[in-house]
Parts: sequence; structure tokens; C-alpha cells
Amino acid sequence: MADPTIQTFCCHVANKASSSVNLLIEFHSRPYNTLCLASSVFGILGSIYQLLPKRQTTVHERHFDFSAVRGRNIHFYGSVPDQLYGNCVFVRSLLWIINTELIPAGCIQYFYMATWFWTLCYAIDMKRMLKAQRLHRPDNEHVKCYHFTSWSSPAVFTIIGLGILYIPDANCHTLTTMSGILFHILPNYLFTFLPLLIIMVANPILYCLSSRDVEHNIGVTNRQYTQRERNVVDAIRWKFSLFTIVFYICWLPNLICGVLIWTLWLNLPRVIIITLWYSM
Repeated sequence: MADPTIQTFCCHVANKASSSVNLLIEFHSRPYNTLCLASSVFGILGSIYQLLPKRQTTVHERHFDFSAVRGRNIHFYGSVPDQLYGNCVFVRSLLWIINTELIPAGCIQYFYMATWFWTLCYAIDMKRMLKAQRLHRPDNEHVKCYHFTSWSSPAVFTIIGLGILYIPDANCHTLTTMSGILFHILPNYLFTFLPLLIIMVANPILYCLSSRDVEHNIGVTNRQYTQRERNVVDAIRWKFSLFTIVFYICWLPNLICGVLIWTLWLNLPRVIIITLWYSM
């Protein structure tokens, strides 16, 4: 789970009786952490599957090497933070089940954000390469740039967000004024969810533009556009659509939760908040 709410739990004052703190204690409950433990195992297995070598089998992969080589390389790099955040969630959940106070929440946020940026880099790379094919010009793979963006940007956002939250005394639950809450707690939400929101908007647009390039490139390459070529285009469009759908299913609950917490926190029933956390 990548949610800034969990980081306010990291700095709560022990034994302080308040409705907010009591609600955050749900993060430390056995059912919540058991579910996190199970889901992290599935995530780890999924990232291992992504790391395994793949064979070129599908129709559109035989027509376009970007899916078999460049796109697969980016998926490989993107599966690395998947593996790391899965391990972090596993360790955190296990520690909380045995009532250990160590909470590696910052690294979880960092690795989750890294996967978002690798997803964006994949969409950008597809668009760049397909456009280069359409214009009949070379396009080198920008792996170093993607690595720099996907690892350094999350570091900047995470450090700034957590720095504002925890510095100088890590007592974010002692804040009583609205200005204190806005200047110390809100920035961590913004630095977490704004990149996610931007990527959720940008990726479908990039995939849509890439699909148009695919259609053009196949028609030009084969000098015809029969049902066979149409099937290839449909297969690639379906692949892009699946990427978008799965990304939205995985991360939309986090975005919804962030908005609701800051707009309706005092009026939200406890069951709705906890249901959103379990969904994430």
C-alpha cells in the first residue's frame, strides 16, 4: 500500500487518545497486515515472472521488435522496484504482526513511485520509437535517461515529502492549527499523488498516439491493410489498453482515498476509510 496516511501513523504520539490515532491503529491490526502479507507475496511472484526471459510468440511481437526487445527491457527494469517494494511490504507486515515498531514506510513509498515512473517511461519509449519508424529515422534507446528519471524523481519527491512531515521533531499529530496541517502533512500527499495523477492522464494519451503510429507503420511496411494487418493493430491496441486498465485498477483507490481524506475526513464513516485502505 502506497499511502501517505500510513506515514502519519509513524509519527503519532504513543498512547494518545484521539479518533484519528485510533483509526490509524487499523494499520497495525492483524487482519490488515495479514492481507498485506498475502498481497505482497503475489506481487513478489509477479515481479519474478517479469524478470524471467520471455520467448517471442505473439503475432504483433513478430511484426514489431519494440515489444520483444525495447519494451521488454523496460518491463524488466520496472520489475526491479516491484520486487523491492514487495519485499518491503512483506517485511513491514511481518514486523507489525509480531508487534515490532520498525516501520519502513518511506522505502515503500519510494519503490512504488519508481514503478509509476517506469510505467511512464515505457509509454514514452513506445511513442518515441513508433514515431521514429513512421518518419523513417533512427531512434536510440534512452535507457540511461529512463533510469535517471525513474530512480531520482521518486527520491526527490519522497525526501521532500517526508522531510516536511518529520522535520524537526516528527510529531505531526501534535499539529492543531489548519496552517500547520497544510504546511506539514499536505505536502507529502501532494508529492505522492500528483506524479500518480499526471501519469494516469499521460499514459492513455501516449498509448492512443502510439496505436495510431502502429496502424500507419503496418500499412506502410506491408503496403496493404487486410484483416491480417488489422488483427495485428487490434492486438497491440488491446495490449496498451490492458496496461492502462490494470494501472487504474491498482492505483485509483489510492487516489480516491487521498481526495476523500482531505475533503471529507471528518464526515467519512470509519468503515468507508478502512474499506479503501483494504482495497489499496
